[in-house]
Amino acid sequence: ADEGIAPADVLRHSDIDPPALQSPATRLSMHQMLLVCRNALALSKDPLVALRAGARMHIAACGIYGYALLSSPSHAHAVDFALKYDRMLGQFAEMSFDRADGRATWTVSMNLATDATDPLYRFLLEYKLAGMLTVMKDLYGTDFRFGGVRVMHPAPGHADHYRSIFGCETEFGQNENSFWFDAHLMEQRMTYADMCEFLCEIKPELVLDATHPYAVIVTETLRRACEDTGFTY
Repeated sequence: ADEGIAPADVLRHSDIDPPALQSPATRLSMHQMLLVCRNALALSKDPLVALRAGARMHIAACGIYGYALLSSPSHAHAVDFALKYDRMLGQFAEMSFDRADGRATWTVSMNLATDATDPLYRFLLEYKLAGMLTVMKDLYGTDFRFGGVRVMHPAPGHADHYRSIFGCETEFGQNENSFWFDAHLMEQRMTYADMCEFLCEIKPELVLDATHPYAVIVTETLRRACEDTGFTY
């Protein structure tokens, strides 16, 4: 829409009606997602289109999955949940996690596009990485940045923009797709101020508390944040 491209053109041949995208009940197949991504890649003149689209994928867009992440007692619990239910966010990529030497590392394995030299492969990976960064900013705070990024595809013409988006160096032509950050962040939980800021940013219609019954501190903090910001708990 930012480039004046009609939604119907992006959705061409996908059997998706534009109004259906406004409904949370709409479900898309991987084949449909691939068609839409191919159309976007062909129609857009913006080389950063996938990165910009991923950057808009806040945790609230993940539905119940996102709220469960937000309600986890700690970020370590959120990682466990994300790994267990990773396929809820689609099957074009799989995530794995490792923690060692003070680094927390997520690795992205691409399923639907397997040729790292294919522009569609880069498009899907850029969307995934930018989306992960946005979700992690929602969880860890707006100052969150990756410590480093490794990708299998060769450096594109817009490679210089990776640093400004991810906040770190990116290594191209590697044997894996991954990013790491300071593992000590995982021991933190969202504070009252963090929750208030997040609620005011996403403006949810309803907040569902998916924390464990014994996670009293998280529940009390979330309930107080909803009361003080005027959102329904």
